[in-house]
Amino acid sequence: MRIQLKIILFQLLPILSIAQQNFSDSLRNIFLSSKDDSVLYKTAHNLYIYYEELNRDSAFFYAGRCVLISHKNNKKLNEAYSLTRKAYQELHFGRYAESLHSLLDAFSISENEANDKYFWLTDPLRTEQNKRLYALACSHHIYGILMRETRNREQEIIHFKEAKKIAVEIKNPNRSLLASLNLGRIYLESGKFDSALIYENEAASISRNSGREKYLSTIFYYTGVININKGDTTSGLNYFYQSVKSAIEQNNMDALARSYNGLAEYYIAKMRKDSSVYYALRSLETSKKLGAISPLDYNVGLAYESVYRAYNLEKQFDSAYKYLALAQRTNDSINRQRIQNLAKFQKLTLSEEQRLQNVEKERVIY
Repeated sequence: MRIQLKIILFQLLPILSIAQQNFSDSLRNIFLSSKDDSVLYKTAHNLYIYYEELNRDSAFFYAGRCVLISHKNNKKLNEAYSLTRKAYQELHFGRYAESLHSLLDAFSISENEANDKYFWLTDPLRTEQNKRLYALACSHHIYGILMRETRNREQEIIHFKEAKKIAVEIKNPNRSLLASLNLGRIYLESGKFDSALIYENEAASISRNSGREKYLSTIFYYTGVININKGDTTSGLNYFYQSVKSAIEQNNMDALARSYNGLAEYYIAKMRKDSSVYYALRSLETSKKLGAISPLDYNVGLAYESVYRAYNLEKQFDSAYKYLALAQRTNDSINRQRIQNLAKFQKLTLSEEQRLQNVEKERVIY
């Protein structure tokens, strides 16, 4: 079964790659040639969606263009939504202060009812009855991810639950499934595996019923981790393989890198040398394509470590120590950047708290 799935995946890769490349090339041609700002915005947004979990640099570029174009045209709700996309990429680069800036601007717009009428009818706002609340749900969701990266579990939970509450209120399945996905991950990290599984199963159900399968691979990955932690290795591995297949189909390189790594870690633990090297290298390759990301739970440095341990298992010591050195250099670099970025983030957070306190004092005096 595993061999057959591996063969199917290899057959899928070139076909999907050609189709996706043609799609992105067509969009880029429109983006470069159009003079209409609404068309430019829509095209930049579609290019962002294409690159969102494929290449962080390109995704950040198009998110920034969406912010500029919508701001120029006073389309405030499109701007708020685009700011959350920009913030999402910024936090993956470890730029926590910049991400917070973008989110504070997004909250400022999406919490103001006076902005209800300022928007372009483009996806995802086209189908939303309450477009402002949709942008607000996105703001809470990305803020929750920022709190994950800055290790504030209490605020992380608060904002994901608020995002879920708004999603249910406006009947948006995509925002609802993403909130459930992340709440499941939080309970997984807390060791509450039964609760984690409930949320991931709910997310998977919403994904299938609504046809929104972009993050189904991520759901499968976390469900696999939960099952392995509960002692059901067979189900866990099956979910990892499902995640790989779905990630390739949906262009989700983040989930693909994680699932390859999950398979590598399993086979390293089982002393399966060939499979260990194969999946560790696939995970590293995919992580590099995605871009210079630095999430705490998985990054390029950790991918290098897995390759080192896989080659060490095979007793290919020259290759093993090469990747060990790369892992140490990469992790040192990521940690130094992280410390600097956290310092900037904390400084900005303190400034924002002081600003809000002053606003409240002025309100009381008034």
